[in-house]
Amino acid sequence: MNEKKNVYKKFYLFLPLIMWVVIITGSLIWNTDSVEKNINLTVKNIERSFLKEIQITRLWNAGHGGVYVKITATTKPNPYLDMPNRDLTACDGTKLTMINPAFMTRQISDLNKKINNIQYHITSLKPIRPGNRADVWETKALHQFENGKKEVFVLIRNTKSDEYRYMAPLYVKKACLKCHAKQGYQTGDIRGGISVSLPAGIFLDKIKNLKDNMIIIHGLLLLMGFALLFYVKNYHDKLLTEETEKNNELGKAIEKANQLAEKAETASKAKSAFLANMSHEIRTPMNGIIGMTELLIATELDEEQYEFTRIIGNSADALLSLINDILDYSKIEAGKIELETIDFNLRVTMDNFNDLMAVKAHEKGLEYISMIHHDVPLFLCGDPGRLRQILINLAGNAIKFTEKGEISVMVLFENEDRNQVKLKFSITDTGIGIPEKVQDKLFHSFSQADSSTTRKYGGTGLGLTISKQLCKIMGGEIGFKSEKGKGSEFWFTAVFGKQDEGKKEVLSLPENLQGKHILIVDDNKTNRNILKEQLKQWECTYDEAENGEKALNKLVNAAMDKQRPFDMAIIDMHMPGMNGAELGRKIRSNPVLDNTVLILMTSMGARGDANRFERIGFSAYLHKPVKLSLLYNCLLMSSCKKGQAPEKKNIITQYTLSENKYLNFKILLAEDNAVNQKVALMILKKAGFNVRLVENGCLAVKALETTAYDLVLMDCQMPEMDGYEATQKIRDKGSKVLDHHVPVIALTANNTKEDIENCIKAGMNDVLIKPFKPQQLLEMLHKWLPGNNFFLKNGFKQT
Repeated sequence: MNEKKNVYKKFYLFLPLIMWVVIITGSLIWNTDSVEKNINLTVKNIERSFLKEIQITRLWNAGHGGVYVKITATTKPNPYLDMPNRDLTACDGTKLTMINPAFMTRQISDLNKKINNIQYHITSLKPIRPGNRADVWETKALHQFENGKKEVFVLIRNTKSDEYRYMAPLYVKKACLKCHAKQGYQTGDIRGGISVSLPAGIFLDKIKNLKDNMIIIHGLLLLMGFALLFYVKNYHDKLLTEETEKNNELGKAIEKANQLAEKAETASKAKSAFLANMSHEIRTPMNGIIGMTELLIATELDEEQYEFTRIIGNSADALLSLINDILDYSKIEAGKIELETIDFNLRVTMDNFNDLMAVKAHEKGLEYISMIHHDVPLFLCGDPGRLRQILINLAGNAIKFTEKGEISVMVLFENEDRNQVKLKFSITDTGIGIPEKVQDKLFHSFSQADSSTTRKYGGTGLGLTISKQLCKIMGGEIGFKSEKGKGSEFWFTAVFGKQDEGKKEVLSLPENLQGKHILIVDDNKTNRNILKEQLKQWECTYDEAENGEKALNKLVNAAMDKQRPFDMAIIDMHMPGMNGAELGRKIRSNPVLDNTVLILMTSMGARGDANRFERIGFSAYLHKPVKLSLLYNCLLMSSCKKGQAPEKKNIITQYTLSENKYLNFKILLAEDNAVNQKVALMILKKAGFNVRLVENGCLAVKALETTAYDLVLMDCQMPEMDGYEATQKIRDKGSKVLDHHVPVIALTANNTKEDIENCIKAGMNDVLIKPFKPQQLLEMLHKWLPGNNFFLKNGFKQT
């Protein structure tokens, strides 16, 4: 009987191991194959674009019947162009020669080979010029063109150097007949082709690096799976052994319990050290994956490349979320979760949170709404990171379980005393709802509403458990109201300390914004209410309309009355019946509404929208949810003083509201990991920073001895001198560093409280946990760069 049990044990242990190996292996094969295909497709598109440039240049030349250029040492008369007027002498004595399309192609080819290391070659099966004779590969390609093939692309490996080659046929165009009609050419004939050769080394290295990263990540995942399975098995066996021993003798059980208590303490410390180490080792490559994916997705990709990149990004985010949940749950079980107590601004925290969740909501076609009630104090003291974690858990669930409708996030005032304030956060959705029979187990660990929900939507079931524990630590509580099929409202409360009375926000209202009469046009009532609350704070008067037809009537009637015409109209793009663009056209076609400034707000934008809406006559174009500071600056830039007509300006977008704010800052980046170097450098340079890279703390200190930098990004673990020691030398007034007070931001994959405290003790100003996204890095710089205070940047004063 025992032998049979052992067989079953082995079977249930090795079956998951085999399945895990198959899944990881399949994922690795698919991902590495996708990497190579994507890189090859990118190279093909690069070569195709170069070839199209050549074809356009040749058509231009042919359309003019050839062009005359000055004869130089590199541009001599074409011996293969037999025509009486090939060479001329200008009035000033300059000697000119005509170049035809073929000769021009060779000239461009020579320049590209010299400058870009890209080789073009015009060729045919029966060339007039010996230099145009096709090589072996080109000959095969030309025969394929005769059989109907449109293009040929290959990677050629050879002893000298690897290269990608691309070739497309040369068709006879109408412009070509000016020179070749006598040779029997007809439009549409294939008369040879042009090949493009591109060195493959850099692309093959990129493929190898990406594949190596894939292998490392999948290897770590494989090891984690093995470790978890063996951990569960060993833990189970251990419990059985302990139970048997307890039944034998009470005295031995007590003694054993004491021994186990000591072992448990040791195991707990080992477990904490293991989790911290694994967290660091996983987060370091994850920083490269997430950072590079964010940067890649912002480049020009075709639909297939965009989809592949989006899948990689979503998978990395899901994996990081899973790791964070497991670590947090482990801390909660051990009773080791502690809160930070720092000063923060609630609006900044909510804006950053809204930026993240709005993208996820809009990807599913959902309306995303967020509002802080005007009674809520903004300058608080507490742990904004844990607050953001609860909000992301609840809003993420709302988006996950909602297929249509809206997600709204509201911050409300509950009560206060002299030193503290209690706030209520409400997240409402129009999703699937929660059946009443399963609502009582919703906050239990590893549970969702039912097993089918888990299979369809995924998730560990830890998010709500962790959120409940965090709310409890923050002095609040959590709850929900829900009805199956009609959506849910999750709410939680939290207690925060108040900052000094001197720190409170006062609006600086310029003359050209006070008293503006503004029409709000949106079919969503919640959106209208939020805008009304904001405009009320800025001493603007307002009216509202729920569709385009009512809005047009109100605008025209107010203009004809001349007592109180609308200065501006804030218009939602997506409305039933007449959408925002159509309403804008009708307003601009009515002469009595010439002075009405139009601002368009949309939850779903596309490339080219700004130019399209500018042509219609909109002055600004913003994405929802719009940050309060951005909306304020947009109204300010769009408004004119009383009695003045609106000026004609380029359309205002969220980018024009914040562009060029980093150009004059110098950043020192100290990082030894090659992948993390590339991620940080690309983010910083794309934002416009002047960045210098050093590979260890010793070089960082030397750089600060010769140059005054505005901010230092300091990796904690580096060779020769780590980030802690380097920061201590920077703060040492006896060192040769020019600025001992320069802001130093720690970059670390260790996220325990002890690690963060060590960074602060070393003299660092703040900590950025890897992996980080571009927006998180820029927010950290925005916080610490000199003269970059949020309130001053966005039209507010702080008293």
